[in-house]
Amino acid sequence: MNKVKTYPLADVVENAHAVRNALEPDDRNSNLERFQFIISGDKPDEWFLVPMPDKRRDTDPKNTMCLQGVAKRQLCERLKVPFQYFDHVAHINPEIATPLMNKEIFEAAKSRWGSNGGGDILLRTIHKETEVRAILGNRYEPFDDVELLEAVYEILGEEGRVQWHEFNGETSHVRVMFDQTDSIKVGDVVCRGLHISNSEVGLRSVRIESCIERLVCTNGMVQAEFAGQRFAHIGNHNQLVDNVRHAIEEAKCNTEQLVKQLKESVNQYVANPIKALESISKDEGLTKVQLNNVLESFYASPDYNKFGIVNAITHAAQSEEKFDDRYELERLGSKILERPVPEAWQN
Repeated sequence: MNKVKTYPLADVVENAHAVRNALEPDDRNSNLERFQFIISGDKPDEWFLVPMPDKRRDTDPKNTMCLQGVAKRQLCERLKVPFQYFDHVAHINPEIATPLMNKEIFEAAKSRWGSNGGGDILLRTIHKETEVRAILGNRYEPFDDVELLEAVYEILGEEGRVQWHEFNGETSHVRVMFDQTDSIKVGDVVCRGLHISNSEVGLRSVRIESCIERLVCTNGMVQAEFAGQRFAHIGNHNQLVDNVRHAIEEAKCNTEQLVKQLKESVNQYVANPIKALESISKDEGLTKVQLNNVLESFYASPDYNKFGIVNAITHAAQSEEKFDDRYELERLGSKILERPVPEAWQN
């Protein structure tokens, strides 16, 4: 049985504070009509928003804000401009791209937004407002990793220990494990826990999900969330903190179901597991590399039952370089666990 090194949740809260301090974040409520768009002539990957003085089209280069990747896509989405098309134009002819985007902002303000506030935005900036990391709607309520993890720590205290975490600038993940364990079959024990994920740039809602981990190989599985375990960045701060409390309570309760389903999967026979895994890969859009990793995981520990199918997927998740991809594969394992065994897997 592998002994996995864990660390206190308080350390992760402290790390979240350090990340925030390094970013120097700030938020600005504004309207897209108040900005001029510019693309650097010799660097087409550099897109800028420049605040405009009232009724003037000139710009102050001291106030230029460079758009990060997520903000670029969000700007295009808000203006209903295909990102790949515009990015292509920007690289071919930035002189055309700049007035084109400004025209889109003007036309949207004139024909679509009007007086209904459609152009109202929340700019999430960093590094003393020199970079824009996100362009979000004005209903978005910031509930960043610091606030989320402080709320979690207030509820859990020292009850859980963190197994791994990541803050990558776009999404965040924290895996908290508890001391409670369950025997799935002889020699196979799982540990209960929670998986907490968030995005400070609008890529996902706050999620607090049940998870279990096999101690024999440290495979993790994250339960596909119930409605109460996921909530959007909408509402006031106190409401969001209450949502965290309710989500933790529900996720803890739902872990019981996850353990029960995993025990039952041991007795759910699958005659053709390779066909099953290839079918899952096709249906879920896995890459060839991911499918190969899944098949290798199965061959390393072949079990002709649903347990073996799920274990192959969650074990392959450990091969993912990005934590987001690992997380999604672990959630896929849970989805397969919840589904009945198709008849096609028996042929």
